Amino acid sequence: MSINLDSVETNIIIFQLKAGAPDKAIFLRNLRERHGVLMSGFLKGVRAVTHFDVTAEDCKYALLAVEECLQLGEVHSNGEMNGKAKQELHQHVNGSLKGYE
Repeated sequence: MSINLDSVETNIIIFQLKAGAPDKAIFLRNLRERHGVLMSGFLKGVRAVTHFDVTAEDCKYALLAVEECLQLGEVHSNGEMNGKAKQELHQHVNGSLKGYE
């Protein structure tokens, strides 16, 4: 997964699943069914949106759900999120939460 942090100026995050990640439809289904997290497919990526009623804890939960769904062994072979992408996602989520905690 990769995110261009310099381009983020909104409550909408669009990210791409890297090679070796689960199929996008399976990833989205697992997020919804296993964790109740709703994201949608967007062109070649995945779209996540927050709203004023989404708390910092909700964002942290969604991040953990994304990580878990990316690591599900039954849907992809390599099983791990790129370490740099994982760090970037954490930085973005933590940066986005300033003022909400």
